Amino acid sequence: MAQNKDPIEDEKTIPLRKPIKLQDRTIESIDLREPTAYEIEQAAKKAETSAQGSNILLVSLVSGLTVGEVGKIGARDFDESVQFVKSFLPTSRQTGND
Repeated sequence: MAQNKDPIEDEKTIPLRKPIKLQDRTIESIDLREPTAYEIEQAAKKAETSAQGSNILLVSLVSGLTVGEVGKIGARDFDESVQFVKSFLPTSRQTGND
């Protein structure tokens, strides 16, 4: 019997095109994981006031970086991060023709 495998990766590391330089360290990549239901709820509440703020919060929650650190990520890397995290949300998934 064939197993039904979820095509979404559980985790993803995104090497940053432009590392984030902080006082005490440099962030060269961002490690992302599947969001929890609670994290999705937190981001949804933030979306009521700011859609982009919601994305920043969600990436922060699943990466372990602060909101301020995520805010410093370059646009292309941030977009890739958001696309990965949103791939777990039911409204983002492509289900094909039923």
